[in-house]
Amino acid sequence: MLTVAEVAKRLGISRSKAYRLLETAKVPHYRIDGTYRVSEEQLQAYLESVAVGGNQPKPAAPARRTIKLKHLEG
Repeated sequence: MLTVAEVAKRLGISRSKAYRLLETAKVPHYRIDGTYRVSEEQLQAYLESVAVGGNQPKPAAPARRTIKLKHLEG
């Protein structure tokens, strides 16, 4: 289990930023006796969720709707 300081170091961010990621539940974690702990798997899941590019599947395009404007119809 990783501490906040270890998470910050692995992500290359400040400890205060790591705390914000945990407090907003952006990084999955455990809260044990008032302290945060992050497993290797949880950190990896977070990193995969924020990955840009690569082999990430593209989100489906939103469905298009046709809107008929009655005042323009002949």
